[in-house]
Amino acid sequence: MKLMGHLATNRGSIIPYLLIFFPAVLFIIYQLASVVSIANKEQTRVRTITSITITQANLMAYLKDPTAWSKTIADPVNVNLNCLRTHSNCVVGNEGNFQVDDAVGNVIYNSIPSTSGFDTGGGTCNNYGLILSGSQCPIRVNLSWKADCSLPCTPTRVKIIGDFVVSGQTNQIQLNMKPYYFEFLLNVP
Repeated sequence: MKLMGHLATNRGSIIPYLLIFFPAVLFIIYQLASVVSIANKEQTRVRTITSITITQANLMAYLKDPTAWSKTIADPVNVNLNCLRTHSNCVVGNEGNFQVDDAVGNVIYNSIPSTSGFDTGGGTCNNYGLILSGSQCPIRVNLSWKADCSLPCTPTRVKIIGDFVVSGQTNQIQLNMKPYYFEFLLNVP
């Protein structure tokens, strides 16, 4: 009988330890999960920033390539570049978004449709800003041009403007797009 009384006393005394031990273990697991979640978000953020930087560099390289720039101006989809193509007077309303082509005429990025954009890996997509797209196409570059003279005029140079934006509905990783803005002057061939 004495043995049974001793076991009951020892068994009853473990409950306070369990009440302290299990919440402590749960707290540690929760903290580890939080750290992993933060690390995953930061990894996504760094990967996205790298893709944006590469996309910016690629667009600028294609635009500064004289052959690609000539192909871009000559592309009939770029109706608002007609005055550059024909070396005639550009007027208010000619300036705006355009499509970038490479040196052989392949489309690199079309900034004309408002749904053109890039995924977080730097691939082009055509569902930017659409509610159903979620985070599949969260980045857009508003790529436009302006004559480097007072309109109406026949410009010999144009200002190229690249303004990166991120969809408000998918900016969960809090990207600041201001550092990726660019503008530079190009000669009209």
